[in-house]
Amino acid sequence: ADLAAGRLPFQLAPKGEWVVVLRALPPAAGQTLSVQVSGLAGVDAKGQAVALSVDGEAGIRVAANPGKP
Repeated sequence: ADLAAGRLPFQLAPKGEWVVVLRALPPAAGQTLSVQVSGLAGVDAKGQAVALSVDGEAGIRVAANPGKP
């Protein structure tokens, strides 16, 4: 896996869910970041390609004062 480039490979079972925990380093405090999902590919039980998509959007705001509401 090429984690340095921000890539994280994964596999899901049918109708599965997956959670990614992101850790922000101190220099990110007060910044607004974006997360992008791309390059999705999948195969069915017979090895045939299937169409995949992700619905929705997300934005991440890193608090300037970690640990404070």
